[in-house]
Amino acid sequence: MQAGYEIDVLFKEAKSRWLKPEEVLFVLQNHEKFGLTEAPPQKPPSGSLFLFNTRILDFFREDGHIWRKMKNTRIVSEAHERLETADGVGLDCYYAFGKQNPNFQRRVYSMAAYLYGHLVLVHYRDVSLTKASITKVDLEWIFPITNFVLELPSAVFDQLSSVRKPQPFCDFKDIIGPVCALCQCIFAAVTYGFAHQHADSPIKVSFWPIVFASGLLLSKHLAK
Repeated sequence: MQAGYEIDVLFKEAKSRWLKPEEVLFVLQNHEKFGLTEAPPQKPPSGSLFLFNTRILDFFREDGHIWRKMKNTRIVSEAHERLETADGVGLDCYYAFGKQNPNFQRRVYSMAAYLYGHLVLVHYRDVSLTKASITKVDLEWIFPITNFVLELPSAVFDQLSSVRKPQPFCDFKDIIGPVCALCQCIFAAVTYGFAHQHADSPIKVSFWPIVFASGLLLSKHLAK
């Protein structure tokens, strides 16, 4: 039996990604901890995860969603793929795609072994939501990095091009700009870390741009 996973964690992860074969196997083997769904859900949203006993409920696919059907039939078109865990355990996976929104998909996992063959794990996901989330995180990461890369050489060149006798690069007015830019970069890295783990950042307001702008104004004032 698979070990090393927590049901609650897998349930949370399922909201933003497809489960790995080892994780699916763990849920099937620990179905008593996960809990069985006794009736087909109606139009479950993206990220939903359900476990069914086909001996009791064999029409679990009647979920209210409109799926792409086989040509000239009323039968839902499902692609089949044979998955395998690192330990060589085989899993069957059946894919269905939404008729209006092909990005909304349903995956039905089952295990060929007799002991768990009557159990199926059904996972719903809109894969376009993950793409949009990744794009948003990438933009939030790129802008502060670009800002820091541009501001640091600017501060160095300002020091080197001074008409006065070059001074050591250690005065408060000389380093406040790069320090603020570095802090802003660190703040963005922390925010990205929480976003990458699909968790809410404890810091809701980004105040570093204000600090950075204030630092630049102060450094210009001290330079006069």
